[in-house]
Amino acid sequence: MVVVLKRVLSRNSRDFVDELVDAIDEVQNGDASKTLSLYDPKLSAVMVALQRDPEQLSEWDMEEVDRSAIIRTALWRGLEQLDVDVEAKNKEAIKRYATENADNLL
Repeated sequence: MVVVLKRVLSRNSRDFVDELVDAIDEVQNGDASKTLSLYDPKLSAVMVALQRDPEQLSEWDMEEVDRSAIIRTALWRGLEQLDVDVEAKNKEAIKRYATENADNLL
């Protein structure tokens, strides 16, 4: 999975932003799930421990300390290790999607 992700993220910014716009459309239209799930008992144990001892997250600069927030923060930081601009590319894709679909909002 990481190899595939690295390959996708290694495309130039324009190509990946186009992929993101398409993915946003699929998620918004219900063609792709809005949730992520995974099976990993070891990671689950880490999440339980972090929730019980939120001091471990003090340097994460998180406003909320629930399971979803911890996983979101860790995933975004991990993606940034693969591609420093992934969050900027995602924001660009969201803006482009909103602009392209503005007529459908009302």
